[in-house]
Amino acid sequence: MDIFIKKKIKRFNSWLSYSYINTQNFFTDVNNNNYFPGNWNIRHSLRWTSFYDLDHLRFSLGWTWHSGKAYTQVREIINEQGQVTLQYGELNSSTLPIYHRMDLSVIYNFKLKESSKLNYRFAVSIRNLYDRKNLINKEFRSANTLDNKFSYSDMYGIRLTPNLSFRILW
Repeated sequence: MDIFIKKKIKRFNSWLSYSYINTQNFFTDVNNNNYFPGNWNIRHSLRWTSFYDLDHLRFSLGWTWHSGKAYTQVREIINEQGQVTLQYGELNSSTLPIYHRMDLSVIYNFKLKESSKLNYRFAVSIRNLYDRKNLINKEFRSANTLDNKFSYSDMYGIRLTPNLSFRILW
């Protein structure tokens, strides 16, 4: 289910979107023949975006929030005489923590000569404005070693990231 609301008041534009997703997988002889959440099942997702135009400038602010992505937890690693066995929990029954971030940008559009067909755009933006450490995935990896070691890897989204860009449009 998706809901989208958009509002424009003179030079100010804003929109809000919400998605509800409940993907369920079923495979014969997997998960005791029970349904289980899909790998990218993110139940709730909310996004708010707004921008304000002032002559040649555009100021933008956006906020993204969603519930955690589903994943399968490894409960136990059993190593008996060099034979490694992994004991998993129920398929995709765990979820990552809530994800959210805010992004900010300022864009300046200009021409060097009014008669020119060339337009220029200079932009400054900051992604993840409040520098939140967002966990976006968990991986369980094996090392190519004789002792069959395994390790968890937590993967995080980018932290506070400034960007500059310059474009020539024609």
